[in-house]
Amino acid sequence: MRINKWALSTIIVGAVIALIGSKANAAGTNYGELHMTRSNQVAIQAVTKLLARHNMEYMLEVFKCESQLVHYELDGTTLLKNRSGSNARGIAQIMTSVHPDKWVVVSYNQKKGTDYDVKNINLSNTEDYTLYAIMLATIHPKLSDWAESRRCWISKITKN
Repeated sequence: MRINKWALSTIIVGAVIALIGSKANAAGTNYGELHMTRSNQVAIQAVTKLLARHNMEYMLEVFKCESQLVHYELDGTTLLKNRSGSNARGIAQIMTSVHPDKWVVVSYNQKKGTDYDVKNINLSNTEDYTLYAIMLATIHPKLSDWAESRRCWISKITKN
């Protein structure tokens, strides 16, 4: 029996949502019903797919700790707001007051031989947002941008 990759990723995302749906993130926030919105399910699929394309699936563990894999508020369009009051937003809780940063994009381009332009990165777009999180993780391999939740994810990603 053959299972297509899209169906398999949908099953995996559903299992992840079920596993973390009732648990709180590293800050103790429980996002409960937000997991079940269609926009969040679609976002998780897009994020998972892009991370896999870059061989960075381990970042899902970081994102679980940051947001319980929730990308949007209940309205389905507003990036998840940090419940502690910072301007961190979305599934990776990227600080929107300082990102996207031209230096991050330039450094990534130099490291990977790409030619992304910071002007073309829209953090409201799920793919751009995820790509930017990948850029941050690539140029800061110790994942310093997610240091606040390190205790939550470090043992999970060092096992992988």
